[in-house]
Amino acid sequence: MALAFGQAPAQPAALEDYFARVRAGEQPPQPSALLQPDRISVHLQTLAALRRDTVPAVRRQAIVLTHQLGLQAKAVRADAIRELLSAVRDPDSGNAGLALIYLTTFERRDFTQPHQDSLLALFQTRRAHASKLIRLIGYLGDDRARTELSALAANPGANRNERWAAWLALSRMGDAAAIQEVMTRVKRLPVNDDLVYDIFPDLIYTRHPAAIQYLREVLTSEEPTCESADPEQPRPILCGYRVMELLAPVIENYPLQVSGGGDLATNDYRVALTQVRAWFTAHANFRILNDQY
Repeated sequence: MALAFGQAPAQPAALEDYFARVRAGEQPPQPSALLQPDRISVHLQTLAALRRDTVPAVRRQAIVLTHQLGLQAKAVRADAIRELLSAVRDPDSGNAGLALIYLTTFERRDFTQPHQDSLLALFQTRRAHASKLIRLIGYLGDDRARTELSALAANPGANRNERWAAWLALSRMGDAAAIQEVMTRVKRLPVNDDLVYDIFPDLIYTRHPAAIQYLREVLTSEEPTCESADPEQPRPILCGYRVMELLAPVIENYPLQVSGGGDLATNDYRVALTQVRAWFTAHANFRILNDQY
């Protein structure tokens, strides 16, 4: 039986109607009443109750709206993160994975000690999406997980994805042996589209100077070992074009901005690449931003 609305805190008719439509299989627009400043705390309580609903789609939308409230209202951010951490235990794997993805959108300073305690407890249960959970722990840098992460990374019989995530998480935490292992593995691979799209984002995640330095080397390479994005007329291009996009969000005072869609705000990628290369030459002591995932 689905959770009745009477079991949740009182809510505006618009929010009640929204979830009734979700329960019926519809995809209604988000209710504007959700962001009323004087009722945000009440809405969050309502969403917490709806996350216990028996209908996965209802729980999913409760997770979605909890995330939005947490991002837009600082007053309830800690509570929203707590609820999302709880949602990682959702019996529906898709819902649990979504909650983990949403948790990566908050800054490190948004996570409290109780939040990190919850993350460690989740890590010890090793549920679905363990690799995402491991990376989140590495991002937050909780040293209490270091021993277990090191054991996982050193275990050749461990799940391959989880083991790689452990190396990355330890690298994010500044572990010298971990980043050496990561870079040794990466440098064995040819620089091409597969490496750029599949592995380079992992290097960005580590925020480690050694990883960023390697990306700078690719940025300055004149070897066209990647391919253009045009499927009808593929042609060799410099991998540096993609690398300069990856670096943009993680370098302080980077000379180019990234649009909402993730593309660089430029009309001429050739000029932009020259500009970025010159900027790195002139700013040898650039700062790597580490407060976001």
